[in-house]
Amino acid sequence: MRVYEELTSIEPKVMAGFTWRQLLAVVVVGAVTIGLVVALFLAGTTDFSIVSWIVIPIAVPFAAWGWVKPFGMRFEKYAGHVRRFLARPTKRLYANDALWQAHQRESFEGKRPRVPRKQEQVEEAGH
Repeated sequence: MRVYEELTSIEPKVMAGFTWRQLLAVVVVGAVTIGLVVALFLAGTTDFSIVSWIVIPIAVPFAAWGWVKPFGMRFEKYAGHVRRFLARPTKRLYANDALWQAHQRESFEGKRPRVPRKQEQVEEAGH
């Protein structure tokens, strides 16, 4: 018998081993499929093999909503995080040079380096 560490992680099974979310996802996908078959039948189409190819892109988001829990989060919360991650600016606003590379570049260009040498510090102190 499985013992749960956290009681909030338990999702009750309502019917046929589905949770409420999964049951709602199955009902929505079933309704879309039946509606599509009826629409194609009324349009006079006799080849219904195209139905599965049309239903798959419609069913995937509902299936993800019902079953997928990345990192233990519900799918809509995870999708919000992904959307915010993709919407943020990709240009970095900071320099990624190491301190010694900046020092070498400035000394090569003839500028005074940012980090004074110990000898220069001693001379400035008057010793």
